[in-house]
Amino acid sequence: MASYSLEALGLVVRDARRRSNLTQEELGRASGYGRGAGVSISRLESGQLEPSAERFSGVAEALALSPEELIALAAAATSTHEDGAQPNAANLRERGTRIQSELHRRADLVEHLGQEFNDAHDRARDEFLLRLVDTATRLSGAPRPDPGQLLGDPIPDTNATEAEATYSLRFTKFGVAQALATIPGLGAPREATTPDVFSAFTAAVAGGTFTGTTTDGLTAAAAAGGVLAASRVAALSTRRAPTAGGAAILAGLVAPFAIGAASGLILFVQQRNRSQLRELAVRLDQVEAELAATRPRVEALSSLMPRATSVLDYIAVHAGHALGRWQAQVGAGSLDWDTLGEVERVRYHEFVEVAAAQFAVLAIDFQSLLSASGTELMHSGSLADETLIQSHRVITSCV
Repeated sequence: MASYSLEALGLVVRDARRRSNLTQEELGRASGYGRGAGVSISRLESGQLEPSAERFSGVAEALALSPEELIALAAAATSTHEDGAQPNAANLRERGTRIQSELHRRADLVEHLGQEFNDAHDRARDEFLLRLVDTATRLSGAPRPDPGQLLGDPIPDTNATEAEATYSLRFTKFGVAQALATIPGLGAPREATTPDVFSAFTAAVAGGTFTGTTTDGLTAAAAAGGVLAASRVAALSTRRAPTAGGAAILAGLVAPFAIGAASGLILFVQQRNRSQLRELAVRLDQVEAELAATRPRVEALSSLMPRATSVLDYIAVHAGHALGRWQAQVGAGSLDWDTLGEVERVRYHEFVEVAAAQFAVLAIDFQSLLSASGTELMHSGSLADETLIQSHRVITSCV
């Protein structure tokens, strides 16, 4: 027997359809119903129709839900409908207050973590990366990377996530080395702004990464890592930093209808209409189920973003200082690779490694992480975690 009543399922489908601005006919056709699609949805919403497994999945997909999510929402609504007691206005107000507090907590968390990350991004960009780019514009003859060395030491296939992160770092390093080696004589105009220079260099790194991305003789993980590195670095050239504003990320932490249901609480309670109170109780059940479903995303963000911020801060301080000492050693004015000593050359290659790790951290797709669920969330979180581990290891070994 289903864990939900048809009446509750109908209410959930109706509310989700309205939030999606769909007519019954549009939802019915999108769900796979043929003739009389609108009538079928009308019967479903009134609790008179139990959809087949195929149609149930179709309805869920058309409403941007998974079948499991639709079942969970319908089950939550059922628990309220099967409760014979009249919903208590005071209890509903208390539940709504808790929901609003959680939404505000998440919004504050996103704003705080996002601001700290963006500040660290700017510091690492200004104190290390752009200063390295400026030096590269004065350095002629720097060696271009050899595509044949992209694979390096083979990575065991026992850990696909580790291999994906490793190859992504290697391809990003290739793109950085390629971009730095082709910069001399093509420096940005003096009037160019810092974001413009960063965007231009990022685009050059992405281009170099794509150049190194070839499937000839590469393992599947290497090819995937190369494409991943190229696409993510390319995305950086169109945005200030790889984290969206608080409102955008909040949308990934809880469905928009949850905010609307909570904010409309006082109006519903003040009206004290029995049917409206029961409907509000159902909506609050849905909101609480959505909050519970998105909690793993909040926890992933709370764990990963501060670590990414810490890595960028380390680059800004330690790599920035190391770069400053190296710049003082090689001197100002035009530079030639052939005149650099062995120690200075080794240091240059280490700075390329650090820059690649910096790009890898910046390219962590927190937005996708916050829209993922189930196995996709596990993979995205594991990949971000492995990227941070390897990037930190590279940076601390170089500076």
